[in-house]
Amino acid sequence: MDTLARITETRLIPMLSPKKPELTLPLLAALCSGGISAAEFSMEVPFTPNALSSGSRLFPDLILGAGAVTSLSLARTAISAGARYISSPGYSKKLAELCKEHGILYLPQCTTLSELLAAAQNGLSTAGLFAPHLWADDEMLKEFTAAFPKLTILACRIPHSEVSHLLSLPRIAACTLTGLNAESPETLADHCRRLNDGLENT
Repeated sequence: MDTLARITETRLIPMLSPKKPELTLPLLAALCSGGISAAEFSMEVPFTPNALSSGSRLFPDLILGAGAVTSLSLARTAISAGARYISSPGYSKKLAELCKEHGILYLPQCTTLSELLAAAQNGLSTAGLFAPHLWADDEMLKEFTAAFPKLTILACRIPHSEVSHLLSLPRIAACTLTGLNAESPETLADHCRRLNDGLENT
């Protein structure tokens, strides 16, 4: 199963920014225990390359992505460390080309129809909507997503309180989740189970 298929199957991608490097592996173990099979690390955090490398090695079944990628050098570092997808704020043709060259998924976080159109015209299979709960109502989201039937659409940077609602909308295939950074490994697994339970009827 490819990366996009795995993401749309799990539907939930927690965005992790551990405060200490030594928390990385316990948090990933907690995600696995909670039934989550994907996670995203921000490239704004200095030890993210090490987190991607060790996480990919010790949890090979997890889809680990790199977020907040704003340059080709950051993307190359993330790819070398084992990232299975690259996510950027906004669409970048150069990042799209680099990811295609390396055969990994590119997930731009878009806020305009122009960005979605550029992604679609350049052959992307997927695109994200950046924090859509802050700037779009349900009808607007339906119009946005309906205009690009060949794109798999994710809602990015979503608080867990909005997840069930957004995933109930047509064409929203998965969400990246914020607000879990303060979770300890001891409580994160239970939180993930509750989130998964809440999606059973979605």
